[in-house]
Amino acid sequence: SDGRMQFVDRYGISTVIDDELSVYDPRRFRDGQELLSSANRVSPVVLRLDYEGMLNSINLSKHQRWLELVAVVFGATICALVVRWIWLKLSGWVGNRRLKQQELEDSANRDFLTGAMTRKAFLDYALSHFSVLPNLSQPSVILMLDIDSFKEVNDTYGHLVGDTVLKEMVTAFQIGFREHDRIARWGGDEFVILLTSVPPWKILTIAERIRSHVAEIQHDVGAGGWVHVSVSIGATIARQGSAMDSIANADKAVFQAKKYGGNQAAMYPEDSAQLL
Repeated sequence: SDGRMQFVDRYGISTVIDDELSVYDPRRFRDGQELLSSANRVSPVVLRLDYEGMLNSINLSKHQRWLELVAVVFGATICALVVRWIWLKLSGWVGNRRLKQQELEDSANRDFLTGAMTRKAFLDYALSHFSVLPNLSQPSVILMLDIDSFKEVNDTYGHLVGDTVLKEMVTAFQIGFREHDRIARWGGDEFVILLTSVPPWKILTIAERIRSHVAEIQHDVGAGGWVHVSVSIGATIARQGSAMDSIANADKAVFQAKKYGGNQAAMYPEDSAQLL
């Protein structure tokens, strides 16, 4: 009758007003709300609501409504900027983690000087490739490359020049490389290449193309000097089984090329070797 509504909520269970509940610290929360009594300092159990007073309290003027709108827009903008900042930070962190992970993998799988694969990484890749050799329409090829007289380059011009020559040679070796071809530094001045799906009649043609390209390069040794470096190449068709067996056959072909003076390409087995 007086425009007010009373309710009682004792620990989540509605009940009737209990007059025996002593009034504790009566206070006004906002327009239209009044605490009548409580069971403890935390949970009010009797709350009087004046709906008419509450409605009057939110009857804002036009100016106040604009201020409210501006405050809402400003708050939403700040929230959006904070979310974007967090997203950028999180994306940057994830990107850095991936980059560091890639750097760790590269340091383990790449030769630090030339950028070619390490022997272990190459053998891991070759192992997976050799398992599918029977399903390939064209054979795969192993090339072993041994730089001729590389020790003389180091002894004459120094190891820094020798390092530069090695890096330039690796770039030259990859002429005509395709997506699944791989090169690794086997040791010192020796490198090994796996070429996939090569017609047998093209094997020595590819080896000769690499050899002639290498021979044409002029390497800067400082003080206006230049040097040419050649390479001996051994080739063999990758056979099903051990990758090391095929690499050993390619190494035998290199020995044949060196035997005839170097700067040549040879094929193994010996009975089918062809020198260019």
